[in-house]
Amino acid sequence: MGESMTTQKIKESYSDDVRLALLEQSINNINNTLVRFETRFDQIDSKFERINGDIRDMRSHFDRLISGIYLIFGAAVIGFLFKFIHIPIGN
Repeated sequence: MGESMTTQKIKESYSDDVRLALLEQSINNINNTLVRFETRFDQIDSKFERINGDIRDMRSHFDRLISGIYLIFGAAVIGFLFKFIHIPIGN
């Protein structure tokens, strides 16, 4: 980043070579800025992917917890039915 990024107005008195050099420098500065943006966005994107992975892991654990609670509750209800409700079979 040792380049100086100063803005200069292209004057009509400049030769075509100077104008071309200033345009090339401007394009190079714009390109460097876009590369920095892309790198930064890639870093931010990787952080979001890591956060999304953590959320998916927590969601998976939560889903298993809820499934376990339903299983325990269902088993308790079935146990209650077998223990306290006597259905006579036959005569």
